[in-house]
Amino acid sequence: MSKTSQNAWLVASAEMLPTLVFLSLWRGGFGLETAGWSGAASAALVLGAIGVTRPKFSPVVLGINIHLLLITPAIVGLYKLGFDEWAETLRHQAQTALFVVVALVGALLIGTTERGLIGTDTGPARIRFRYSLVILAAVTGAIPWAYFHAGDSLTSVALPLVILFALRGYLAARLEDKRGDGDQLVPALGGSNLNDPA
Repeated sequence: MSKTSQNAWLVASAEMLPTLVFLSLWRGGFGLETAGWSGAASAALVLGAIGVTRPKFSPVVLGINIHLLLITPAIVGLYKLGFDEWAETLRHQAQTALFVVVALVGALLIGTTERGLIGTDTGPARIRFRYSLVILAAVTGAIPWAYFHAGDSLTSVALPLVILFALRGYLAARLEDKRGDGDQLVPALGGSNLNDPA
């Protein structure tokens, strides 16, 4: 494994740490609030590290981590301020809020960065932009899906996320293929020029 691949693997593992912490504690019987605060703390550390080191990150996972950072403090804050109904609604629709946050983060990345929501520098900018819009459309479509399946976390969250990761991976692979075609074309053209008679 090359050093670049190792770094990419380490970044991907670190990005998923807050989700793993949250799920492990939640499913381990430590309570939703404890799991939520632990996930928020882990997300704060990961997001801080990303801000300092500036690695290539997964835009979708970035949105997930921002959601983990915000959702528990928001729910607890609403309860403490006396907005119990709002807090209950947000708690029951936390899955929907996840995709809202991912969509907002995705739109911001598309508008302010070259990598957009596809999360890669590979390929022409116009194609990256187009693919980013495709992913954003998929994220937006996951919002009503999660809303109407809020009672089932597997259906409302896991299924759309699997589709999103698969879609992003497929589109990123297409960009790599296009770059490969371009890399093969350049030496071919150069070779033809060298072989031309003077």
